[in-house]
Amino acid sequence: MSILYKQNGLNLDGTKCEITIASGPVIVNDEGKILLHRSPDTGKYQFTGGRLDDDFSPRANAKYRPAQDLGAEIELVAGVEPLIIQGEVGKGKRVVLIHYLARLSDRENPLRGEYKWCTLKEVRAMHAKGEMSSPNVLLATEFFLNSIRER
Repeated sequence: MSILYKQNGLNLDGTKCEITIASGPVIVNDEGKILLHRSPDTGKYQFTGGRLDDDFSPRANAKYRPAQDLGAEIELVAGVEPLIIQGEVGKGKRVVLIHYLARLSDRENPLRGEYKWCTLKEVRAMHAKGEMSSPNVLLATEFFLNSIRER
């Protein structure tokens, strides 16, 4: 099994880089709030999800991780394409994040761990205060909430 984390890669100009590929869901509820959980490692809020290994496709990883992190079963929203965010996260280090819009499929079972449902306004405020693990949380929240409004 290969974990697609810190893998050797090449930029288009032939220079070497290190690449991490991860995927996860952006879970939204009926009120238009986004589910975030606090990382036990960093203490910051983020989406559930994580690095890929070759046992899972990005889509399968996005469905598997919420059960692992929160005890949540989800369904990916049909007809909504994933959002891919990529960028340089250090000299010679790149990240590719694949986000899928999702909803909880089992709303009766309580979630575990430290989590909260946030409005876009709350996500923006948390981002401004440095309470998010990465800028992708704000970017994906804005993208998917806008796509829901347009539907």
